[in-house]
Formats: sequence, C-alpha cells, structure tokens
Amino acid sequence: SPGVTAASLSTNGPFAGSGSRANFEAEGYLRGPEERPVAELEWVTRQYFPVVGLRLVEGRPFDATDVENGRRVAIINETMARRYFANRAIGRRWGFASARGDESFEGIGVVEDVHYSSRVLRLGESVNMAYLPGARDSRFLQSLEVRIDGDAAVLANAIVVWRMMPSKS
Repeated sequence: SPGVTAASLSTNGPFAGSGSRANFEAEGYLRGPEERPVAELEWVTRQYFPVVGLRLVEGRPFDATDVENGRRVAIINETMARRYFANRAIGRRWGFASARGDESFEGIGVVEDVHYSSRVLRLGESVNMAYLPGARDSRFLQSLEVRIDGDAAVLANAIVVWRMMPSKS
C-alpha cells in the first residue's frame, strides 16, 4: 500500500501488552525455593522489531530459517537477560517449567526493554519478555503493525477496511 514502508504481525501488538505468560527455568540460574520466574510471551514476524522501533542490543534478529524450520529460538528483553543470564543470554537456553530439555529455547538476541502500561510491575521494573518467531500464516498473529511515510489518518482508514475484509480461505 502507498505510504507503508514496512509491516509486521504479532500476537498482541506493542501497545496491548502480552496476553500470554508462562513460568520458565533458565539454564545456569539457581532460583530460590519459592521463586517462580514468569515471562510474558509474544509471537512476532521477522520485521516486528524494526517496524515498532525496538532496538536489538545484542545477537541477531529472527531469520527465515528460524520460522521455516520451526527452530526453538527466542529473543528476550534486557531485563530477562540481566536477571537470569547475567547479561550473557546469547546461546543460553531457557524453557517452560513443564518442558523437557529438548523443548527449551536458545537465546539468539536481546532487545531493549519496553514498558507496556498494563504490564509494568508495581515497583516500576520491566517484566521479563520473550519474543518467539511466528509464521506469517499463523491465526495467532492477529495484530498488524505498520511503519508509514505519509498521512497516518488516511492510511489508518485503508488499513481498517483491509483488516475487516473476510479472508478467502
């Protein structure tokens, strides 16, 4: 569409906050007996970070082989990297508390923290965020993000009409 310079899809979008969360275990992290680490989860397409303006501070972004081959990789935020991996998250593994070892995710990147208004803790700390690669055709990717060059109001009407049109499947 004219005016759109980039687009991505995500589960919930950058302003909605994550709708999924899970307890996890991190490789090399010894948690306290009552500690239950929780991560907010967001499935995103490859262009998500540049479209929403989230800066990759370490590692690499998702690539086509991550999605096509169903690789178990993740990009986490700085808070999660600092808390559970002593800022050395690349190549380290983490997984859902109920997962087996072969169901864990490898950290390939770290992005800057973003403060979702509905997900900021009482003390003002960021939550643990984990971004997972989402296939473009997934029905779970319901949020459309666009980066535009032009009049946002005109383009917003076009996008709303496009999203309301029934799919042909």
